[in-house]
Amino acid sequence: MNKLHWLIACFFLLLQSLPARAQLSFQLEMIPNPYQAPKGTRAILVNGDGSHVVVYGKKVDEHDDKIPMAFHWSERDGHTHLGLLNNRNVLLPMDISDDGKVIVGHNGGASFVWTKQQQMRTVPKLKSHYINTAISISADGKTVVGYTGWQSDIRAFRWEIGKSLHEIGTGKDKVKWRNATYSSEDASVIVGSTPGQVYVWKSDNTITPIIAPEDCHFIAEDVSHDGHTIGGRCSIDTPMVWNEFNGFSTLPIPAEAATAMITAMSGDGTKFLGSAKYKGENYINTYRPILWHQKHIYFLDDIVKQLNPNKAMKRVTISNISSNGKVIVGGYKDSIDRYYPFKLIIKE
Repeated sequence: MNKLHWLIACFFLLLQSLPARAQLSFQLEMIPNPYQAPKGTRAILVNGDGSHVVVYGKKVDEHDDKIPMAFHWSERDGHTHLGLLNNRNVLLPMDISDDGKVIVGHNGGASFVWTKQQQMRTVPKLKSHYINTAISISADGKTVVGYTGWQSDIRAFRWEIGKSLHEIGTGKDKVKWRNATYSSEDASVIVGSTPGQVYVWKSDNTITPIIAPEDCHFIAEDVSHDGHTIGGRCSIDTPMVWNEFNGFSTLPIPAEAATAMITAMSGDGTKFLGSAKYKGENYINTYRPILWHQKHIYFLDDIVKQLNPNKAMKRVTISNISSNGKVIVGGYKDSIDRYYPFKLIIKE
C-alpha cells in the first residue's frame, strides 16, 4: 500500500469512528382543556423546562363578542384563569419567566404582569396618556421590556418589576429605539428595532446596530439567554441567525417551500422554531410548522399526526419552545373547529 492509499484508508476509518449525528425523536403529551373554554384552547407559551404552560382560547358571550380566555397550567396546580385587565375584550399573553411564575402581556392600550399570588397588575407608564405594550420578560422573571408612547412618539422601555419604568435607547449616539422586543436571561442584553434597523442594547447603556447583509431587511424574532445569538428573518423570505462573534448565517429552506421564517428559539440558541410557506392553488398558501436543529428540518405537523393517528386534525399550530430546548407547545384543531393543547417532548 502506497502512502496515498494509506492516507485514504485512514481517512475513511476516521469517518467511521466518528459518532453519528442522531436525529431527534418526539413524544406527544396532551394538556387538558379548561372547562371555561367551550371551543378548547391551544398552548402558546412554555417556561424554561416545560413544566408550566399558558393556554389560550375564546368564548362567546351573550352579545356575540369573542372573549379571550388565558390560563396558566401546570400538572401540579391545574388551570388558573389569568383574568381580564380593566374588563377589556383584548388580552394577549406574550412571555413567561423560566420558573413559570410570571407572565406578561398586553390588554388593549395597557399591559399586565401576572403572578398567582398577586394576580394581574398593570405595568406602569412613562406618561399617563401613553399606551404600553409589554412584549418580553427576562428568564429570571425580574425585568419586562416593550414599548410605550402615543402615535408617533414611541419609546422602548425596560421595567424592573417593583421599580419605576425606565426608557432605554438613548446613548452616546443619541439613537432612539422604536421598540424593545426581546430580553436575555438577566435583561443585560435587550434587542429592539427602529423602522429600518435592529439594535442591541446592553446594561452599560451602549447601543450597537446590527448591519444586515445587502438587500436584507433583518427582523429579529428571539434572543438567546446569553444575548449573543438572535434568531430572525430576512424580510419574509429567509431564516437568518445572527451571532455576536460570527455574524450572519442562513438556515435551509425546505424543498419545494417558497419561503421560511424563524419564530422562536431555545435559550442556548441551538434549536429554532419556524414555519415554511408553500404556494397553493388559487393563491391560497399553506404554512407548515418546522424545527431546525443542526441543519436538519423536522416537519412538526407530520410528527404530531403520527404520534396521535386516531385523531382527525384539521390544522396543527406550533407556538413556543422551552428555554432548555426540550419542550415544544402548540395545539391542533379538529373537524368541528375545537382546539386541543399539547406538549411535544424532544428526545435526544
